[in-house]
Amino acid sequence: MPCLKEYFLQIPRLIKRSLVLSLDISVCIISVWLAFYLRLGELVSLSGIRFLPLALALSLSIPIFIISGLYRMIFRYTGWSAFLTIIKATFIYAIIYSAVITVVGFDGIPRTIGIIQPLLLLVGIIASRTLAHYWLGGNYQKMIGVKSKPIVLIYGAGSTGRQMARAIELGGQMKIAGFVDDDSSLQKSNLDGKMIYAPNDLEHLVNSLKVTDVLLAIPSVSRSKRNDILQKIAECRVSVRNLPSLIDLAGGKVTVSDLREL
Repeated sequence: MPCLKEYFLQIPRLIKRSLVLSLDISVCIISVWLAFYLRLGELVSLSGIRFLPLALALSLSIPIFIISGLYRMIFRYTGWSAFLTIIKATFIYAIIYSAVITVVGFDGIPRTIGIIQPLLLLVGIIASRTLAHYWLGGNYQKMIGVKSKPIVLIYGAGSTGRQMARAIELGGQMKIAGFVDDDSSLQKSNLDGKMIYAPNDLEHLVNSLKVTDVLLAIPSVSRSKRNDILQKIAECRVSVRNLPSLIDLAGGKVTVSDLREL
């Protein structure tokens, strides 16, 4: 199986897109067939008038998917933006398809096919992308020797901490586990999807979240307070780092190796 993954990753992009296109055509055919089965409760042949929903599905879905950019996506990097693109493209398809099959209607074709089939198609397309993401993503990283990202805590949930978090997310070189802040009014609250913890939780967080680094985002703190914080972090046996220019980090001009250890 690993050899198959490596072979697929190394084939030309044009061939990959052709394979994905063929997969989507298969999913489209199966979704129409399943829609009839779910509606009628029996297996039917997609011939005669029942071929019309299939012909319409293929003539609509593939052009819409091409225009929406589904075949320009890299499966192993599929994220929320890619899934939103799939949902948007399928939604446009569903409106047109249901307008023809459900609203206009044809003798011998249940109107509910126009609703069931787009739902099945959406599930099939998302499932294929998700499987490809998990099947190929990890294997690709192993092939190029990518190491796991450092897991970091940002000490300071103020404006500097928020700017630092945004720069790190843009750079994509580290994974943020959360924030730590001395302000009790901020603790146990959520900041941009990340929890804010109390300094007393540091040792537990380092062990439970597998934290490798603590990044300081406290520019206005006094020297004595800063030293106290550094001492507390040092007791947790974790690296304490100070980021260089946030602009450089956001622009991808610095890497994890450029972080200054204190």
